[in-house]
Amino acid sequence: VLLAQDMARFVEFGISVKIDDLIDYSKTNLVQNTLLKSNQEFGELEDTQGYITQQDVDWRSVPEETITPFMQSLISNELAEGIRENFVEKINPRTGHSAFAEVFLTNVYGANVAQSGKTTDYRQDDEDWWQKAKVSGISIGKTEYDESARTDVIPIGIKITDENGNFIGVLKAALSVRSIIREA
Repeated sequence: VLLAQDMARFVEFGISVKIDDLIDYSKTNLVQNTLLKSNQEFGELEDTQGYITQQDVDWRSVPEETITPFMQSLISNELAEGIRENFVEKINPRTGHSAFAEVFLTNVYGANVAQSGKTTDYRQDDEDWWQKAKVSGISIGKTEYDESARTDVIPIGIKITDENGNFIGVLKAALSVRSIIREA
């Protein structure tokens, strides 16, 4: 029982450290500037919700293995490269694995802005984790199988605010259960 309690505390601490890393990253100039620019561009659209809905329909209509040029633009932009380098491809030398299976960011409208790989859909503001993160500041889900990442993860949503505390987007990270267990 004591060993199980110690393991649980260690896992909880490990998750807390990873969340702090994500929050710190969300405050970087790259994240802030990218989201502010995206929010401005989407705010200038004549029919923002119609645009997002159509992109989401198009996104989900292609086969799982297909990456369209639009998807590729969200996977290969500067912020996407940054989240891969800092989280998804960053290998822990102790465990030999990355702590994160997937990371992506949305703008204030819930549309993907940058992602480490192809997500199952484009629109995120209709998801419980996104809404909870927006309202509460953070959303930590139960362990689940992530279709995009193809592994068991703990989904984490983090509200992103600008320097004045205004909501500008949400970051979602799929924390690899395997990596947390191996660190313990």
